[in-house]
Amino acid sequence: MSMTVMSQIPQMMNGMMPNVQKPVASPPPLNENQNEETYLAIDGRQAGPFSNSELVALINKGVLTENTLVWKANMSQWTVAKNVPQVNKLLLLN
Repeated sequence: MSMTVMSQIPQMMNGMMPNVQKPVASPPPLNENQNEETYLAIDGRQAGPFSNSELVALINKGVLTENTLVWKANMSQWTVAKNVPQVNKLLLLN
């Protein structure tokens, strides 16, 4: 092959592979949102913030139940734990 043809191969190949996508930015770590801080109402008082591992410990002690009031940064008001998906998942798993 001549040098002219060889230098044109990359351009020709780009035209042959239009569906190949360039890599996108890497996704956030899987656990990025798993440790969002959570506040609880315990004995009528605001407590927290708590990480998920601390919430599991409170579940195991019987402090955090499905009817405990919970608040997270993305919420407009306090809500019972069973209605907060991230907390309810912890309740169901423990």
